[in-house]
Amino acid sequence: MLKKPCEILLAVCIALALTAPPALAENIVYEGGLDMLKTVDGVDYSLAPSGSAGASGASKSDSLTYNNVIVNSGTITGNVYGAVNTKDTYAVTNNKVFINGGTVEGKIYGGYGGGDAIGNSVIINGGKVVDGQITGGSASGNAI
Repeated sequence: MLKKPCEILLAVCIALALTAPPALAENIVYEGGLDMLKTVDGVDYSLAPSGSAGASGASKSDSLTYNNVIVNSGTITGNVYGAVNTKDTYAVTNNKVFINGGTVEGKIYGGYGGGDAIGNSVIINGGKVVDGQITGGSASGNAI
């Protein structure tokens, strides 16, 4: 039996709504300077999305999925996080960190949290990583 055009359109709209990334995702491009760096989970001069729970000034888990954090130049003495959540058990999912240039002296996490860390990644295209600890996902919850 053929479906009516409005039923097909409704099905497509629902499918797109369920697969689209959340609107709260952040895209951060770091090219040096201290203004974008903050204290995250007790580590000063770190780079993370502003809505990540565990970042200074963040009080809840606003931005835990589909973030892109891109380092093109400059030096980061702390850690780099695609997303971080140390305040509750919400999952950090599908975040990416790109290191294209510059220097990262701390650790690099695609996703870091107290819940699950699923589908996070770190891509190194250039630059220098001093600490050497690079983790796609780190979680004290159930899944990585």
